[in-house]
Parts: sequence; C-alpha cells; structure tokens
Amino acid sequence: EIMRGIPADHIILAGFSQGAAMSLYVGLRQPKPLGGIMVLSGYRLLPQEHAGIESCAQKTPVFMGHGIADSVVDMALGKLAYQYLTSQNMDVTWHDYRMQHSVCPEEIADIRAWLLQRFQALA
Repeated sequence: EIMRGIPADHIILAGFSQGAAMSLYVGLRQPKPLGGIMVLSGYRLLPQEHAGIESCAQKTPVFMGHGIADSVVDMALGKLAYQYLTSQNMDVTWHDYRMQHSVCPEEIADIRAWLLQRFQALA
C-alpha cells in the first residue's frame, strides 16, 4: 500500500489468531509509524527473536483483544505480547472478553471506538 502512495499512518494492520501474530510481527518492523495494529486473539510471533521493534514503530498504536476462555491461543500468550509492547513504551490498548477463540459484540464495539480514535487523529 505504501508503494501505491498510501501514507503509512493511514494503514492499519489487523488480524485474528495467527493473522494477528503476523500483523504484529510485520507492523513492528515497519520503517514508518503505521496508523495502528489490531491484534485479535493473537500473540507475539517468534518471541525468541529479539530483533525488536523499529524505533518509529513505537509510535504505532496497538489494539489487543482476547477471550478469557480461549482454548486455541491461551490469553496468557496475548498478555505476554501486551507486556512486551508496554515495556517498549508503546501505546497499547488491552481488552479481555468473556468468549472463547472468537469475536463478540463487545469487542466489535471496542474496535469501532478505537478505529474512530485513529481516524479522528488523521483529520
């Protein structure tokens, strides 16, 4: 998208489960801050790789949502990713929900509010 002329801060990467892990992995390695990264029921991919976060990626806001009864991706893995990101001084919003490995109406409402904040920041 950047090669097509879309400014990096207008791009939000989003994913669910492994897609969320990929979004986080790719988003943290961008040379310019993105508009955001949405991590739904995800985790930190390859945590043993301490390649770290690009310094400008620290300016990228992150939304994380996870089900407390998730039996596919344990919420503890999501929390570890959250703790890592906050230790890197990133702007991370965490929500947990009474759900399994899925998306619920409450999460959708929180996503909507977070996206509206991102879009208002661009205006």
